Amino acid sequence: SKPDGVGSNESYRFFWTPETPIGLRTILSNTGAYQPGGDKTVAWQPVGGTWYHIAFTYSDALDELKFYVDGTQQGATQSVTIGTLFDNAKPICLACTSASSTPVDFFDGTITEVRVWNTIRTATELNDNKSVELLGTESGLQAYWPFEALDVTAVAIAPERNRALWWFDE
Repeated sequence: SKPDGVGSNESYRFFWTPETPIGLRTILSNTGAYQPGGDKTVAWQPVGGTWYHIAFTYSDALDELKFYVDGTQQGATQSVTIGTLFDNAKPICLACTSASSTPVDFFDGTITEVRVWNTIRTATELNDNKSVELLGTESGLQAYWPFEALDVTAVAIAPERNRALWWFDE
């Protein structure tokens, strides 16, 4: 996610929400302010102790958003007519949201890998590659964090887009 925590400089968020409706949710903006048309949820309830591959795709050219779990689309394709996402130049926050500069609302679980692409991944690509370790040089890959590696650092693909907030409890 690329939130700033105050709602006036937001780019996008992607998260699981336990609030009604329970499910996967994105909040997208092309202005930095909250836009109801960019707030989309699909019903989905995870089972504790189970690993999932979670993804969403957004096409501003097609005005559509899709949610995926384990390579299978969840719900119908959703219409989103906000256009190009706002570039707020904020760090990417993984497993938390940011309130100014202090992360809050931490994810209570384990994340093994995060990938950010500038190309739309198809359901087949998501399913075929969800368990494949990447080299980091794949076409369209903008950022890659393979947390299963012993050295937990970001792979430098596009350094200007690869800024992240890291908080680890040892």
